[in-house]
Amino acid sequence: MVRGGLGQLLVAFLPAWFAWAASLAVIGWLAFAGSKSPGVVGLVFALRLSPLVLVGVPIGALSDRFGRVRILMISNLLVAAMFIGLAVLAVFTTPSIPVLSVFAVGLGFADAGRMVCGNNLVFELAGELGPTRAFAVSNFVAAIGQIAGGAIAGVVLSAAGPALAAATVACGSVAGAALLTGLRDRHGSGSVEFLSFDAAIRDGLAILRRVPAVGLLIAVALFVEMFAFSCVALDPVFAGQVFLVGPAGLGWILASRYLGRLTGSGALAAVRPRRSVGRTLAFAVLGFGLALAAYSQAPSLVVALPLVLCAGVASVLVDALVLAAIQASVDAASRGRAAGLWVLMIGLQPVGVLEVGFLAQVAGARSAQLLNGALVTAFGVLLLATAVGRRLRDIETTGQRAV
Repeated sequence: MVRGGLGQLLVAFLPAWFAWAASLAVIGWLAFAGSKSPGVVGLVFALRLSPLVLVGVPIGALSDRFGRVRILMISNLLVAAMFIGLAVLAVFTTPSIPVLSVFAVGLGFADAGRMVCGNNLVFELAGELGPTRAFAVSNFVAAIGQIAGGAIAGVVLSAAGPALAAATVACGSVAGAALLTGLRDRHGSGSVEFLSFDAAIRDGLAILRRVPAVGLLIAVALFVEMFAFSCVALDPVFAGQVFLVGPAGLGWILASRYLGRLTGSGALAAVRPRRSVGRTLAFAVLGFGLALAAYSQAPSLVVALPLVLCAGVASVLVDALVLAAIQASVDAASRGRAAGLWVLMIGLQPVGVLEVGFLAQVAGARSAQLLNGALVTAFGVLLLATAVGRRLRDIETTGQRAV
C-alpha cells in the first residue's frame, strides 16, 4: 500500500508529468511546423537533453546536501516560468527555431533537477512497498499524467494554438510544485559534505569504479537510451510526414506510448519483485527493439498505435529495473550522485537523437527507426546469450551488490 510521503510525492508527480509530456508535444510540433525537417526536430530534442550531461551529477550532489524536495520544487517552477514566457511570445508571433532551441536548453536544466530528485525520493520513501514496486508505481502515476499531457496537448495545439498549449504546460508545472508543500526529505540532508562542480563530477564518476554493478547498468541503459528512447524525436515526423495526421495524431502517438508505460508499470507493481533484474531487463530490451522495428513499417496510424504501446511497456521495464538496481547498489550518502550518473547517461542521448534525426533526413523516418530498432533487438539477444547477461543476473535490487 502507498502511504505517507510516497503518496504525497506521487500525487505531485501527476501534474508534473502531465506538463512534461505536453511540453514535448508543444516544442516538438512547433519545431517540425517551423522547419519541416526531421534533422531540426532531432536537434531541438538533443538540445533539451544536452544539459543533463553537465549538471546531472552536480545536481545530485546538491540534493545530497540541501534536500531533494527543495530542488524538485524549484525545477517545476522553472518549467512553469519558461512556458508562461512561451505562451506570451506565441500570442504575438510564431516562435522561431533559435528561440525554441533556447527554450529546449532551459528545459533540460529543469529536467535534470526533476529526474535526479524525483528518483531519489521514490527510493527513499518506498517503505514497505520496496524499491522496485515503488518505481513501478511511480511510473504508473507518471504514465497517467503523460497520457493526459500528450493527448490534451495535441488537441489544444490543433484547436487553440501554441499559446494556450504552452499555458497548459505552465499550469501543470505550478500544480506539481504546489503539491510538494510539506513533504520532507528522509536522507538527512545537511550531513553530506558540499562538493564543488568539478569535485561532484569526479566523485560521481568514481562510483563507476567503486561499484561495478552501477557501471554495467549504466552501460546497458546508455545503449538503450541512444538507440531506443531517442526515437521519440521522430514522433512529430511520423505524425506530420509519414501518417499525415497533424498535431492531433501526434497526441495519439504520445498517449499510446504512455499508455504502454502505464500498462508496464501496473504489471511490474502487481508482480512479486525478484532479487535479480537480469533476465527481465534483457527481455525488455529485446522487446523494445522489436516494437520499434515493427512500428517503423506500420502502414497507418491505426496499425502503429498498438506497436507504440508495446514499446512503452518495454521502456518502463528498462527504466524501473535499472533505477531500482542502481539506487540499491550504493549507500544513502551517494544516492544523489548515483541518480546523477543516470541523468548524465540520459544526457548523452543527443548522440542517438542526432543520429536518428540525420538518418531520417537522408533515408526517411521509417528507415531510420527500423535501423535503430534492429540494433536494440540485436543488443537484447546479446544480453540473453552472453556472459554480460549472466553478470546482469547477479545484480540485486534489495541491497548493495557488486558484479
